[in-house]
Amino acid sequence: MNRIARSVSVVTIAATVSLALGIGATTAIFTLVNSVLLRPLPVANPERLVTLSTTAAQQRQYTEMFSYATFDDIRRRSFVDGALAWSVSTLSVQGQSQPVSSMWASGDLFTVLGLPALIGRTLSPADDTDGGGVDGPVAMISFRLWDRRFNRASDVVGRSLMVERTPVTIVGVTPPEFSGLELGRPFDLFLPIKTQPVIESELPLGPHAAFLWIMLKLKPGQSLATATSMLRSMQPEIRLASLPPPLSPSAFLRDPFLLESAGTGTSVFSLRRRYDGPLLMVLALTLLVLLVACANVAHLYLGCGAARRKELAIRLALGASRWTLVRQLLRESLWLAGAGAALGLLFAAWTGRLLVAQIPTNDVPVALDLSFDWRTLGFTVVITTLATALFGLIPALSATRIRAIDALRRAITERTGRRTLNAFVVGQVAMALLLVLTAGLFVGTYRQLTEAPLGFDSDRLLLGAIDAIRIPISERQRIYDRIIETTSQLPGVDRAGGSMGGPLTNLDAVGFSLSVSGGRQLPASEAISLLFDITPGWLAAYGITLREGRDIAEQDSRNAAPVMLVNEAFVRRYFPVSAL
Repeated sequence: MNRIARSVSVVTIAATVSLALGIGATTAIFTLVNSVLLRPLPVANPERLVTLSTTAAQQRQYTEMFSYATFDDIRRRSFVDGALAWSVSTLSVQGQSQPVSSMWASGDLFTVLGLPALIGRTLSPADDTDGGGVDGPVAMISFRLWDRRFNRASDVVGRSLMVERTPVTIVGVTPPEFSGLELGRPFDLFLPIKTQPVIESELPLGPHAAFLWIMLKLKPGQSLATATSMLRSMQPEIRLASLPPPLSPSAFLRDPFLLESAGTGTSVFSLRRRYDGPLLMVLALTLLVLLVACANVAHLYLGCGAARRKELAIRLALGASRWTLVRQLLRESLWLAGAGAALGLLFAAWTGRLLVAQIPTNDVPVALDLSFDWRTLGFTVVITTLATALFGLIPALSATRIRAIDALRRAITERTGRRTLNAFVVGQVAMALLLVLTAGLFVGTYRQLTEAPLGFDSDRLLLGAIDAIRIPISERQRIYDRIIETTSQLPGVDRAGGSMGGPLTNLDAVGFSLSVSGGRQLPASEAISLLFDITPGWLAAYGITLREGRDIAEQDSRNAAPVMLVNEAFVRRYFPVSAL
């Protein structure tokens, strides 16, 4: 009897650990799916929020930026229930070396979102005026900044912050659940857009500079298609009103406006666009892992059921029905699955943070809300229930499919359930083989990606980043030139060059519309390219050779005739006849 008890204890521990790993891994991936794809913005009526973009931006998978003049014209129209605009920046606060992630927000942003202030008040349209309102430049701070830097001081409202050498008055603290409109990037400082020229005086952005994202709030019951149709009918008037006075609409290639659902937020990093497919695929694979775990537990339970067959047969002989015993065994399985799910949730919480830390970013670490909400808990309950049915039902039916006399005589102890056991073994081997083949494909793909030619010499390349946000704009070019010159003279350095971003990324590139003289004319929605700023010597530092023409040189200064380099894709796109 003690031997049977020890055997059951070992089976229970092994089954619990197996289920904890399977449920934990699946829940961890679903937590990421929930945070990136499903979790709505913590605002009022998030399903009514839409982001303004264009058809070209959708095709190129980015969100187009607009001017304040465009936003000001749109918000004055009554076809939607409200409009808001924002932009991003990193600003120095109180002279500290670590900049604060900041958001330039329209004065009615919090009103349109239906967000009250935790302490104090929210930004208002009166604050979003040239130079600030009656209180001068003001700002709201995040709950996180209030907690970390002000120790949740109750008198924080009214205090003055030195933001980029400009005194700014704190008027309120945002709710703890709200940290901005960009998925994965929390903000700690919220300032009115119109105060940007005052605070960032070295780089003032006027009303016609395209640096804002625009979000609209649909009226109750209004469809996305209806709002898009109404907006496009107003598009010529909006474009005309938002152009600088010397220019005419014909000076620009503009494609139709487009509204995209923004209930789960937007992102400069495009987390949803980049990871929706991979996340769903990994979720499917982890569900397959959970199936293997359930098969393992079912296998163990079949063996455990053989050890308990005599006990079950005696209970059947004493009058217990087969379904009574099946229900009891399923209850035991449910308790086991519940223990595995509890351990799995702990494993998922740790694994989720680890996975987020592996997401590659340009310069700002990704921050996602991985807390368990009703979706996560509901998903865990569902997969736990299904796991119980998968590994508990068949062993329970098999263990109770026996006559009392046969169990007592031990005539068919080893023969009973053999076919079921063999079927489970075949299923385990098949699923394990599928997982091994899939893992092999992943490894092979990863190896091919790591060995793929990048177009430059990466073995001898060393990258460094410069944060010049607090250097006056008039001084930056001189400092950049000096850094490159000094670096190129260091021992062991062959060549040096600079650019606005690292390789294999377009996060720092600027999109622009163009028409090519003498080349192929494309529709406005397709005639968009990305501009990437480099210094002389950048191509040489990366070991990139030119197919034709010359490199950017020192004489290509601001006062010289503007020049540019284009890649082969540009030539094939606009000059297909003379393509290299």
